[in-house]
Amino acid sequence: MRKIIIAAVTVNGYLSHSETESSHWTSKADKRFFREATSGGRGVIIVGRKTYETIPGGLPGRQMVVLTTQPKCFPNTPGVVFRSDPVEIILTDMEAKGYTESWIAGGRQVYTLFLRKGYVDEIYLTVEPVLFDRGIPFLSELAQDTPLSLISQRLLDDQTVLLHYRTPFSGG
Repeated sequence: MRKIIIAAVTVNGYLSHSETESSHWTSKADKRFFREATSGGRGVIIVGRKTYETIPGGLPGRQMVVLTTQPKCFPNTPGVVFRSDPVEIILTDMEAKGYTESWIAGGRQVYTLFLRKGYVDEIYLTVEPVLFDRGIPFLSELAQDTPLSLISQRLLDDQTVLLHYRTPFSGG
């Protein structure tokens, strides 16, 4: 199973102004890329509870796994599963269900967890043309430096850049 981080950041590396802010500040081009990349039924979207709370109800037509320490506190929601298991078990379960991609879609703690464990093959990073004066950074401290290999870069619109990287964990 391919494990892919998908994120949008400001030029100075922030995901949002606060933990309760949705992705309303990102471009239409980024939202279109996210929708196209994560649709199609072959992948599952993995997010943390705080990210889920900015998009309650899930994402239409896509399976979502929400990482939380208290999965029983959430109501049953179609297309959304709440899990407190270790990520290794969740990934194994999703692969057994036929998913070939896991899209790790936030937030900072989830991105950092997957990278620290070496469970990321690729990173899609949209860089939006804005600087925030404060906010939630893309990552917390990692255990070590991690060199990336640029696969591609392209403009999503006349201002927004999409960077696609391979990690050393991918074996490719």
